[in-house]
Amino acid sequence: MIKGNGIWLVSDAKGRIWRLSCYDFKATQVLEYHSGAITDLAISDAFNMAITCSEDGMVKVWDYCRKRVLYSKQFIGKALVVDILRRSELNKGRVFAVGFQNGLVRILNLTDTSIELTSAFKAHDAAVKFVKFAPS
Repeated sequence: MIKGNGIWLVSDAKGRIWRLSCYDFKATQVLEYHSGAITDLAISDAFNMAITCSEDGMVKVWDYCRKRVLYSKQFIGKALVVDILRRSELNKGRVFAVGFQNGLVRILNLTDTSIELTSAFKAHDAAVKFVKFAPS
């Protein structure tokens, strides 16, 4: 769940994302596109963009204003958590990390046409349950 400007973005177990008004609690389906449950959602501070990861190992970048997927990439294993690096002149708001059930963390970069793997490392022997970039 992500809160911002009078709305909540909520994911459900069927791979859908809902927009919930904080004022009247009206729910509107925004997107439906994962085959498994969405496990995490990160909102960009630089673009009208959100990144989701899911139990099926899929990572998707979508434009939530136009309601369409911009990029997607399939990985082996369950993707559990995602975070976007705060925008800077160097990264242009296009770098993010995804943690997986097998203990891997993958650092990914958005290019003009795809999601590219920048690096990967084994952070734990167990599942990665939280990933967060430092604000600076």
